[in-house]
Amino acid sequence: MKKQINLKGRIINYNLRKNIRAKNLSLTIRQDAQIILTAPKYFPLFLINNFLKKKADWIISKLNHCASFRNNFLLEHNHQDYLLNKEKALALAEERIKFFNYFYNFTIQTITIKNQRIRWGSCSENKNLNFNYKIIYLPKDLVDYVIVHELCHLKEMNHFSDFWSLVSLAIPDWKKRRQDLKNIFLK
Repeated sequence: MKKQINLKGRIINYNLRKNIRAKNLSLTIRQDAQIILTAPKYFPLFLINNFLKKKADWIISKLNHCASFRNNFLLEHNHQDYLLNKEKALALAEERIKFFNYFYNFTIQTITIKNQRIRWGSCSENKNLNFNYKIIYLPKDLVDYVIVHELCHLKEMNHFSDFWSLVSLAIPDWKKRRQDLKNIFLK
């Protein structure tokens, strides 16, 4: 249910979700600045408000951070945009895969371009690489990060240290690029 609270003179909207299985309060601020608070089913509203007031500085900081990126990087496109740019995205993905796989020399079955809301890319156990067509809107360094990330999953299907070691061979600053990519909103 939609709720509002005044935090340090600022009206904050949030979604309150009551869950019978929840044991504690859980606060999430999505990249699109949507606030979701999950609470046990019979948790009183005044305790929820106290919790939010204690977290006010953190909440406002995160909302300001989201706002600073929202205007520049919100990638919201329709199916028509996908159809118009699918081939362009495939050509970009193939070119960057060829460049990086010259170094890694992994076996790839297929490369597919999709219109996804959440993921930039994925890798299947069958050695198929999938990429979001919206990679064409990313800066080149982030495209390279996405490509290398999925390429490395061909060898390591996890995010353990061996995987990140593989990524760092081609993208030494992968942590920064990963964080930059998190600041880009997919819709």
